[in-house]
Amino acid sequence: DANGNNIDADRIYESIVEGLNITKPNVVLMHDTNQKQTTADQLQRLIDYGKENGFSFEAIQKDAPQIHHTVNN
Repeated sequence: DANGNNIDADRIYESIVEGLNITKPNVVLMHDTNQKQTTADQLQRLIDYGKENGFSFEAIQKDAPQIHHTVNN
């Protein structure tokens, strides 16, 4: 959702799902502003997908290992 405001929710969902890797930790950054409503709109769908496909969800703790990421823009 970093590429613009109110990007189509399906596009955000597909982009996230395509980037997930079941063999590695995944951290998904989502912005929370009035201009990012479509991000929030797809969140439950993404959680459902994750649960149905073997992903787990955990809060990030201070002692969590550092996650390295790529920038997709």
